[in-house]
Amino acid sequence: FIFCACCASAIMASAAGELTLGTVYIDAEIAALDNIATALNDVEGVSATGTITYDVETKTLTLNEATVVVSLDKPVIRFSSWAEGVTIELIGENTLKNTYEGYVDCMTCPTVAANSITITGEGKLNLSTKQWYPISLGGGKFTKRNTTVVAASEQYNYGICYNSGVGGELFIEKANLTTPNISALSGIQLTDCYIIQPADAEVVNTEDSWYIDKKGSSENIVISVEKVGTSVDNVIIDAKNAKKIIDGQLVIEHDNNIYTLMGQIIK
Repeated sequence: FIFCACCASAIMASAAGELTLGTVYIDAEIAALDNIATALNDVEGVSATGTITYDVETKTLTLNEATVVVSLDKPVIRFSSWAEGVTIELIGENTLKNTYEGYVDCMTCPTVAANSITITGEGKLNLSTKQWYPISLGGGKFTKRNTTVVAASEQYNYGICYNSGVGGELFIEKANLTTPNISALSGIQLTDCYIIQPADAEVVNTEDSWYIDKKGSSENIVISVEKVGTSVDNVIIDAKNAKKIIDGQLVIEHDNNIYTLMGQIIK
C-alpha cells in the first residue's frame, strides 16, 4: 500500500507541467520563480544564464537572451506526453546546448500524435548536441513561426529527425531554419518561406515518410523567408504565365527558380 501510494504521488507530481528544462521539471512551483535559470544552476551538470520564465496559464516558455548548457545524459529540453499547445517564445539570442559525449538529444518532443509545440518570436534559438539529434520529433505537430532556429549536431549530419520509425509533422511558417538534415517525418509544410540551400533541394513525400532531399549535397539545409533571386542574364525562359509579383517586386518564376528583373530589359 505504501509503494502504491508513493507511485500515485509521483505520477501526480509529474503531471504538474508540460516540460523539463535542464533536468528541472517545470511545475507550478518552479514556474512561479522570477527566473527559472536560478533553479537550473542548482543542478550539477547544468548551467544557465539570461532570463527564463514559464506561464502556466498560456503554457508559454519565454527565453530572453538565455543559454542553457547540459553535460548530462539528458536532453536540454524534453516535452511531456501531454504537452498540448506549448509555446516557446524567443527574445534575443538564445542557446540550448548538450555537451554530453553520447547519444542524447538537445530537444526531445513527445511521441503522442495529439501534441502541438510551437517556437515563435522575433529572437533566435540555437540548438546543438555532440553527436545526436538537436531536435528529435517523435510525434504530433511541431511549428516554427515567425522566428529563426539553427539546429546542429557537432559530429554527425543530424537535424530534425526521428530515430525510430516515422516522427511527427513539421510546419515552418514564415520562419528561418538552418539544419543539416530533415527526415523521417509524417509531414513537412513550408508557408511563406523557401529552401534556398542546397540550390535544388526539395520536399519529398515517399510512401513511408517525408523528408527534404538534398540531392547529394553536403551543405546544410537553409530555409528562409526571402528566396534568393538571380539575375536573368543568359537565362532563357518561356515567359508565358511567368510574370509574378512577390513582396511588391516583379519577378519571373521558372523550374522552381526565381529570377528578379534587376532593372534589366527582358524580351
